[in-house]
Amino acid sequence: MAEMNELLTATFSLKAGEATLGRYCVAVLDSATEGVVKNPSGENDGKIAGVLRDVTLEAGETGLFQVAGIAKVKAAAAVAIGDLLVVADAQGRVKAKGTSSNPSGAGIVGRALSGAGEEDTVVKCILCIPSEFSS
Repeated sequence: MAEMNELLTATFSLKAGEATLGRYCVAVLDSATEGVVKNPSGENDGKIAGVLRDVTLEAGETGLFQVAGIAKVKAAAAVAIGDLLVVADAQGRVKAKGTSSNPSGAGIVGRALSGAGEEDTVVKCILCIPSEFSS
């Protein structure tokens, strides 16, 4: 059976002064300015805006982000099919949520549909933005 992937995209500008955002990496909303995103502050960052579909995005540029559907995301470590994915680092890569306690308001990016055995592998995930959890 063929895979169906209805997706929803949005355009956002990367905040001035931010590091380059890579393809399939997660950006978070800039709470000060509508339509502007920034790199995550680090592990478990919330306020997820979407996943960059363009090759790269430089500060001040506008890019296309996927905000719903089945997306490709870049993993920072091994991921298993079915894992809940959260922001792993300031690059916007993802990791498995695991069973450890996470800070209140940490953002869930989605659920892994494919696995990754190593860092920087691209995996498919069902996006569930915005979805935040408490511990």
